[in-house]
Amino acid sequence: MTTNNSDRHSPGFWMNLFNSFRIAWRLLWDGQVPLSTKIIPLLVGLYILSPIDLIPDFIPGLGQLDDFAIFLLGVQAFIAMSPKDLVARIRAEISGDPPPGGWTVTGNQSSTSDHDQSSSASKDVIDG
Repeated sequence: MTTNNSDRHSPGFWMNLFNSFRIAWRLLWDGQVPLSTKIIPLLVGLYILSPIDLIPDFIPGLGQLDDFAIFLLGVQAFIAMSPKDLVARIRAEISGDPPPGGWTVTGNQSSTSDHDQSSSASKDVIDG
């Protein structure tokens, strides 16, 4: 059975939304993300705090809805403009899946030569 994550009533939709916030938060503090990309959350925050809105805040509900929509679009744009390999690694860490090269202590993907050496060393310990 597959889960339709595009349905707002689906738990998968809300988990994906929450995970997007977690990914964006970790990207914001990562040194590999360019400073020019980190300006996006700053601009979103300034828009939300500014008195100038697309829909005035005195209209109940709709005034806050445009702020929330800009926030969601800003999070998605920030993730989309961040380095793809870094986003994939963070997404894998959050979901608990190993990235395609396996886990390492530093979070970087291991090379095949490192993997071959470690597997041969472990064989010696097991056999010895």
